[in-house]
Amino acid sequence: MTDGTQYIFQTVLYTAIRDETVLELKNAVAEFNIFEDLNKPYLTGSIVIVDDGGVMSDVKIKGDEGLRVIVAKNPNIGDSSPYFQLDFKVVSVVSQYKNADRAEVYTINLTSKHSYDNSVVKISKSFTGKLEDISESILNNFLGVNLLKDEKYYDNKKGSDQEPIKILLPYISPLESVEWLTERSTDRWGTPFFIWASIWGQNMGDKTSLRLGNFVTMVTNGIDAVKDNPPEDDFIYSQVQTNVKSSEGFEGAKRIIKNIRFSNIENTLKMIKEGAIGSTIANLDTYTSQNASKLFSANLLLQSLNAGYSGGKILSSVFDEADVITIAKKTERTGYWSARQRNTVSSYGTYASANSIHDAIDESDLLNKVRPLSIRSMLSRNMLEIDIDGIGLLEEEISVGDVIKVRFLISDTDTSVDVGSNTERSGFYLIQSVRHIFGIERHNAVLFISKVAEIDIVNQ
Repeated sequence: MTDGTQYIFQTVLYTAIRDETVLELKNAVAEFNIFEDLNKPYLTGSIVIVDDGGVMSDVKIKGDEGLRVIVAKNPNIGDSSPYFQLDFKVVSVVSQYKNADRAEVYTINLTSKHSYDNSVVKISKSFTGKLEDISESILNNFLGVNLLKDEKYYDNKKGSDQEPIKILLPYISPLESVEWLTERSTDRWGTPFFIWASIWGQNMGDKTSLRLGNFVTMVTNGIDAVKDNPPEDDFIYSQVQTNVKSSEGFEGAKRIIKNIRFSNIENTLKMIKEGAIGSTIANLDTYTSQNASKLFSANLLLQSLNAGYSGGKILSSVFDEADVITIAKKTERTGYWSARQRNTVSSYGTYASANSIHDAIDESDLLNKVRPLSIRSMLSRNMLEIDIDGIGLLEEEISVGDVIKVRFLISDTDTSVDVGSNTERSGFYLIQSVRHIFGIERHNAVLFISKVAEIDIVNQ
């Protein structure tokens, strides 16, 4: 370890219950990866172990061992307090080979301990209450996991828009149950909820914690938190600065985007086919014989979403609301063509006075079955992949579900000078997933981000 090392492995503790094996592997780690995803209520990871003493060969990995990892600050350049502690279970040995030094190199796949435990639990039980409250109860009672309702991501005063419901879980696992409930949960605008795992939600706590968030709260609070930051706090992409690295250690980390990858963006056709721009949803209730049908339009969704927020047009750059299509002498905005028909069936009164998860009492409830699908499609349509120095994420506890401000600079290739900003690409971006890469001395990160709002830029 040198003063230039951005972090240290305070412990990498390998345990096997069958023979009470306990090994400290922190000095044998060549690389450690963590994967966070806004759509997954657990973490996955991988670790590369270089064994030059034959220790691992005696262990005989079976795929059920535990691995506790604590990453801390380098005591040579600051205090040695931990950044986070994570408990994993070994899933499999991906590869094992001898390198040139005749040391055994192991690449091991990992998953969160509660994800491993989830595989042996099945729930066949009824629950009554708000969707997020049922999720919280399931996680706590069946997996011993907390659900954090942080006001940064979740509006405690309003919660989900659905009335309390009664559900029967058909012998499925706790995480499957929570994912099913989250798919139905929407806020008052019909935008989706997320339950996800973050490296910070489990930071040194006695119990693993997951995060709960609804899209509007995550985005509006995120934008408000960073919109007035000075320019030096923005994440910057520039052709003439892509090779700049942050300073050694963790002080003064520069937010330079070192590389960027665009993949399948601006795909309006895909959104049309998914019914994310315009579609029709119909519901037949077998008890009341009510047959309701409603046109969903992305135009109306975006207008409603931005009516109550003055901080910038949310998702305004994702879809061209003025686009029109003419077919057989009929000209209509794309958002008012019904590109897909959805049909649902409900039976009001099945649980007496309690609603079923599928009940849609009025047209707004009916549209709330489509709106979250549209938002998720918009987020995936506008996703970018960026590479950055990860130490800033550790110092400021930035993670999935957070919003960052990104500026794309326009460079004069002849003079290698930045001459302005790309107003189309620059904006506020929601972090959808993160790959943390802990190498020998540096922490790098790969972020998948989606543009959620524009920013006002004055080019100089």
